[in-house]
Amino acid sequence: MISAGLTRRRLAESYPHMIVSDIRRRITGGFQPFLIRTSDGREFKVPHPGFIIVGKHSVAVVDEEGDINTIAFLHIRLT
Repeated sequence: MISAGLTRRRLAESYPHMIVSDIRRRITGGFQPFLIRTSDGREFKVPHPGFIIVGKHSVAVVDEEGDINTIAFLHIRLT
Protein backbone atom coordinates (compact mmCIF):
# COMPACT_ATOMS: atom_id res chain seq x y z
CA MET A 1 0.00 0.00 0.00
CA ILE A 2 2.82 2.42 0.79
CA SER A 3 4.54 1.74 -2.53
CA ALA A 4 1.30 2.48 -4.42
CA GLY A 5 1.04 5.85 -2.64
CA LEU A 6 4.65 6.64 -3.47
CA THR A 7 4.08 5.68 -7.09
CA ARG A 8 1.05 7.99 -7.32
CA ARG A 9 3.05 10.78 -5.69
CA ARG A 10 5.93 10.39 -8.14
CA LEU A 11 3.49 10.38 -11.05
CA ALA A 12 1.79 13.52 -9.74
CA GLU A 13 5.16 15.24 -9.35
CA SER A 14 6.31 14.28 -12.84
CA TYR A 15 2.99 15.08 -14.57
CA PRO A 16 3.71 18.82 -15.10
CA HIS A 17 7.06 17.92 -16.67
CA MET A 18 5.37 15.51 -19.08
CA ILE A 19 2.84 18.20 -20.06
CA VAL A 20 5.59 20.79 -20.67
CA SER A 21 7.53 18.34 -22.83
CA ASP A 22 4.45 17.39 -24.82
CA ILE A 23 3.38 21.00 -25.42
CA ARG A 24 6.88 22.06 -26.47
CA ARG A 25 7.08 19.09 -28.85
CA ARG A 26 3.71 20.06 -30.37
CA ILE A 27 4.63 23.71 -30.99
CA THR A 28 8.05 23.09 -32.54
CA GLY A 29 8.85 21.47 -35.83
CA GLY A 30 5.84 20.30 -37.82
CA PHE A 31 3.11 22.15 -35.94
CA GLN A 32 -0.39 20.70 -36.03
CA PRO A 33 -3.30 22.56 -34.37
CA PHE A 34 -4.29 21.00 -31.07
CA LEU A 35 -6.76 21.40 -28.24
CA ILE A 36 -6.11 21.91 -24.54
CA ARG A 37 -8.81 20.72 -22.17
CA THR A 38 -8.75 21.69 -18.53
CA SER A 39 -9.71 19.63 -15.51
CA ASP A 40 -12.93 21.67 -15.23
CA GLY A 41 -13.93 20.90 -18.85
CA ARG A 42 -12.98 24.15 -20.61
CA GLU A 43 -11.38 23.86 -24.06
CA PHE A 44 -8.80 26.10 -25.72
CA LYS A 45 -7.86 25.75 -29.39
CA VAL A 46 -4.22 26.32 -30.33
CA PRO A 47 -4.42 26.94 -34.10
CA HIS A 48 -0.91 28.39 -34.40
CA PRO A 49 2.22 28.48 -32.19
CA GLY A 50 1.69 32.23 -31.72
CA PHE A 51 -1.43 31.49 -29.65
CA ILE A 52 0.43 29.82 -26.77
CA ILE A 53 3.27 30.74 -24.41
CA VAL A 54 4.85 28.09 -22.20
CA GLY A 55 5.93 29.33 -18.77
CA LYS A 56 7.56 27.70 -15.77
CA HIS A 57 4.34 26.52 -14.10
CA SER A 58 1.61 27.33 -16.62
CA VAL A 59 0.75 28.19 -20.20
CA ALA A 60 -0.96 31.27 -21.58
CA VAL A 61 -3.39 30.63 -24.43
CA VAL A 62 -5.09 33.31 -26.53
CA ASP A 63 -8.71 32.29 -27.13
CA GLU A 64 -11.02 33.10 -30.05
CA GLU A 65 -12.13 36.37 -28.42
CA GLY A 66 -8.52 37.50 -28.01
CA ASP A 67 -8.46 37.00 -24.24
CA ILE A 68 -5.37 35.53 -22.58
CA ASN A 69 -6.05 32.51 -20.39
CA THR A 70 -3.44 31.26 -17.94
CA ILE A 71 -3.68 27.54 -17.20
CA ALA A 72 -1.61 25.67 -14.61
CA PHE A 73 0.00 22.49 -15.94
CA LEU A 74 -1.80 20.38 -13.33
CA HIS A 75 -5.14 21.30 -14.91
CA ILE A 76 -4.21 20.52 -18.53
CA ARG A 77 -5.46 17.53 -20.51
CA LEU A 78 -4.06 17.53 -24.06
CA THR A 79 -6.02 16.13 -26.96
